[in-house]
Amino acid sequence: MDWNPDKWLAPRRVETPDIVTDIAQYIDNSFSRDAFARMDPENQNKLTVLAERLEFIEHLSAVSKIMQKHKSVTSVETSLCNGTIRRIEKYSIMISGHEFAGFDFDTDALIIYLLLTCIDTVKGQPKHPNAFEWLKTKCSTGCPPDWDALSDEYERDYGLSRRFRQAFTVDCSQELQGTLMENLAVAIIASQRVKNESAEAWAKRSAGEKVQHIASELYSIRSQFTHASFRSFSPDIPVARSLDVEGKVLLQRVGGPPLRTVLKNVIKHLAVKLVIEQSQGQQQEAADG
Repeated sequence: MDWNPDKWLAPRRVETPDIVTDIAQYIDNSFSRDAFARMDPENQNKLTVLAERLEFIEHLSAVSKIMQKHKSVTSVETSLCNGTIRRIEKYSIMISGHEFAGFDFDTDALIIYLLLTCIDTVKGQPKHPNAFEWLKTKCSTGCPPDWDALSDEYERDYGLSRRFRQAFTVDCSQELQGTLMENLAVAIIASQRVKNESAEAWAKRSAGEKVQHIASELYSIRSQFTHASFRSFSPDIPVARSLDVEGKVLLQRVGGPPLRTVLKNVIKHLAVKLVIEQSQGQQQEAADG
């Protein structure tokens, strides 16, 4: 095989020329170069990923808004087998002879997904041990293992789903948790209504349970996009018009802040908390030294 470098193509590496400026713009406007320099490489990387992803999300939002200026909608009525009439809205976005229908929906689903992966980034760990190797260090020869206890321990220390939920249930401020509970809910929709039993069950849940259920539903949205290409869009239509929505869904209160805004505020809070904890840890190390 000819390994002449002129006959092979390599991937291009792209780096943000001034990541600190982007971190200040998209995460915390008080962030400084000194603060970034003092952070350990793992947390520097986390902030870099967050800033670059939030910038990309802003670009996607801007492109989507441009696309929607070319959007046209037509309504088509069809008769169903039960004799009722169903109205279907058909969308078209035609630019330079190309059809971009659905681009705004797909972009919205991608933005929600990317925001949720930002939470993955903050809560992620630099090392994720091989489960089999980890088990070998925990199981003593001749002693039957307590599989339930071991599963709980592994999930607690290394399970992404639990750490993701902790971002909302533990790391979020009371103010942010209040915003989640006031503006979001997880309920079951059937026949264009929230099921009474579901609404009653939600009303009886404690504040902690509500935040836990919201966090779990958000994690489900993130996982379904990753593994099943299931696109979940921002809640933007009244339940009474949600013709094709059935089952458990994440609801947003009319008049409340959009889901995107809520998630961005959570991400910024987690990032600032990360910076503060890093600084406090360094100060404690200096005092101990």
